[in-house]
Amino acid sequence: MYRIPLTVLLTMALLSAQGQRVGLVLSGGGALGMTHIGVMKALEENGIPIDYITGSSMGALVGAMYASGWSPHEIDSLFSTEQFRIMADGGIEPKFTYYFNQGSPDASLITLKLDLDTALQTSLPTNIRNPALIDYAQMVSYGPVSALAGYDMDSLFVPYRCVASDITDQRSVIFSKGDLAQAVRASMSYPFYFKPIRLDGHLMMDGGLYNNFPSDVMYDDFLPDFIIGSNVAYNSPPPSEDDLLSQLRAMMQERTSYTIQCENGVIIEPRTTTTLFDFSDPSVAIADGYAAAMARMPEILEQVGRRVVPEDVAERRRAFIARQPRMVFGDVRV
Repeated sequence: MYRIPLTVLLTMALLSAQGQRVGLVLSGGGALGMTHIGVMKALEENGIPIDYITGSSMGALVGAMYASGWSPHEIDSLFSTEQFRIMADGGIEPKFTYYFNQGSPDASLITLKLDLDTALQTSLPTNIRNPALIDYAQMVSYGPVSALAGYDMDSLFVPYRCVASDITDQRSVIFSKGDLAQAVRASMSYPFYFKPIRLDGHLMMDGGLYNNFPSDVMYDDFLPDFIIGSNVAYNSPPPSEDDLLSQLRAMMQERTSYTIQCENGVIIEPRTTTTLFDFSDPSVAIADGYAAAMARMPEILEQVGRRVVPEDVAERRRAFIARQPRMVFGDVRV
């Protein structure tokens, strides 16, 4: 029988911890996804590394901001602004209203077109929120970082993936390359809330329709040693007879497995009073996410041996942002 010296065992354990890679999976969930910001705050404060990020819907948005070099504090600050609330509600800032066509006031939801030569036509709106301002904001935010990364999401500040739902071919699509703004916009196109977008001839909707917790994408693409999940979405409850959106989503959505494929991992499940489309007070959801992460922190600290110094992360973040090119509008088409 061979005896391995204690010093050798300790050295092996230390080397293993130093090489430990950690992935963060962020679920969809509308405004509830703001809890992810609090989760990331808690992880950074405790020196837990975030080496990879995958997200769906709101998780894709929050994750993309972090992967682009935003700190959790900066994301918190943005979400707390009046500008973000207006964007989330599909509004337009008063100073920009002059530049947008304003339709005639119309309270109708359904339009019936009658013509003697044609059959009865019914027109339902494809969205109840105007995405123009949020589309512009994402282009400005993600354009420079996409260019810096060479449109390769492995080359962002943190390697990143998001998922969207291709309703043309009825399948989940993983974004690993291309324009980050388009990828995030596709992933967060909640049915009938934001208008879907067309990419390469395919109509893209909210990633949560087919994969609302992309832990499988995390495992398959990055193979981390440890996965931390932040989940505020569960398989939807039965649709209500008084809620058209819940009925339509129930018809389109596939059931998602809210588990992690990695042998080692933790799923944080924040509970919050924030509702699906309520972006009025992000501080509540963010605080709830922080509290949920701190409740699981002893377990995470025990299983994740590797640590990062918050000041070092902040310095790397500043260096990454400093390398981003300046955005220039070379062509405007109306």
